[in-house]
Amino acid sequence: MHDTTAEFQARKTIADVSMIVLMWILARLPILVYTYPPQVQVDSLSYRPFWISLFNPHNPPFYGTFLAVLSPGVVILIQHGMVLVSALCLYEIGRRSTSRLAGLISGVFVVVYGDLVLYAHTFMSEIPFNFFLSLSLVALWYAIDQRSLGWYFVCGICIGMAALVRPIIQYQGIVLAAALFPLGAWRVRQAMLYGYSVASLFAGFLIMVLPVAGLTRILYGDFTLSSGLGNVMTYRLVWDEKAPLAKVEVDDPVLTRVRDYLASVGPNPDVIYLKAYEHIRLHILVPEGKETLGDMVFSFFRNPGLSEREARRFISDNRRIDQYIKRLWRRYVSTYPVEYLRFSLREVLSVFRLNSSFHYSEGFSRRTLSEHPGSKFESVRSRWSVSEQGLVALDKIYYPLARMLTVVLVVPVLLVGLVDLASSVGRRRRFMLCVYATMAYVALPQFLVSVGILRYRYPFDLLYGIVLGVVASRTWDWLKGSRIVTQGLQQ
Repeated sequence: MHDTTAEFQARKTIADVSMIVLMWILARLPILVYTYPPQVQVDSLSYRPFWISLFNPHNPPFYGTFLAVLSPGVVILIQHGMVLVSALCLYEIGRRSTSRLAGLISGVFVVVYGDLVLYAHTFMSEIPFNFFLSLSLVALWYAIDQRSLGWYFVCGICIGMAALVRPIIQYQGIVLAAALFPLGAWRVRQAMLYGYSVASLFAGFLIMVLPVAGLTRILYGDFTLSSGLGNVMTYRLVWDEKAPLAKVEVDDPVLTRVRDYLASVGPNPDVIYLKAYEHIRLHILVPEGKETLGDMVFSFFRNPGLSEREARRFISDNRRIDQYIKRLWRRYVSTYPVEYLRFSLREVLSVFRLNSSFHYSEGFSRRTLSEHPGSKFESVRSRWSVSEQGLVALDKIYYPLARMLTVVLVVPVLLVGLVDLASSVGRRRRFMLCVYATMAYVALPQFLVSVGILRYRYPFDLLYGIVLGVVASRTWDWLKGSRIVTQGLQQ
């Protein structure tokens, strides 16, 4: 009898996985039918492989290495496969923590979500980041469910890999340690288990990130995974017209010149931040009459073939600019604390707008490649050709359902999910606390230093998929228990 039950459960799991795979295939057929090209953004051109990114750690090394060792076409195929694996991870979490229906809803949501379909077809790091995040979540569930130090260690490794894709997740271990803190920590046994669990989590994480951070410290002077924070801060310094940068008081003459230049540039996306960094390096950091790096300075982004001396000079200049930008940002926040928080809230809400578009992304890709000829991405795009009618059709296919689930229903789903969290107990409660803490962590801080960019919310959407599955399952259980549905089923 036990074997028969196990076989029956296995058949149901196979059926669910087959459904998710089928939906994954169907969700990508329009891409093939309308021959939609892989997408390129400006940031796609800035990713450097590991052996180069250490000399210019604007971005962490994983995704640049990923692009360097694989052909563009293979990268796109792997990214679509990563979405499928992420969906299966969410299915496993939902199936084991809540119900089979919860897992199925979460898995199907991930594979049909139009934004993730688009970004799996884009040379950007969002999909690999979500991939490692989903692996860390399923490892975390196993760790909590089985009280396994080994799974905590694996969870830490996956978080470390995600941090090597996008460093926004580098403090995830602290977030999980806070969410997992037991109310009965004064009990010796619980305190020891908690301590060993957190230690295993951090051990896995540090094994992945310490080598990169250490090399960055040796070469760049900062113990960090990337130096990208300063450049994104430039957006916030100039974007809010109600908090003008020109009125921020500074006492350093160089910082004054940086402030005046950025204030004169204003919210011009064609200047902020790359051209602004180049101008600051050439005209503000280096005194007049002394030799500058000239045309070579900014060629590092286009041609990394610099000598070691030139690369170190470039790094030194970049680091000085970052320091000035961060100092100016702190003065800006202290000058406009209320305005800054107001603008941050506006930027958070702005990513829940209804304006994603395959049409816009394709136009942006064409413009990007026209401004940066010779990119290796041109060859793979040349094999695809989408019409204007095809772009309109793709928007109509992918986005209505996605926007209904992630914009219209997001508030009620999260509220019902919180109610369910309050009533849950044991291991499931601990895991869902970690999910909600991670949602807050990946969604809010990045908007405090940057502007609202739609792709910044995709890690939030992945976690939202777990909550969506839970809420759908609980709603169905409630409907089945209600008198109206019961009578309808009997009739």
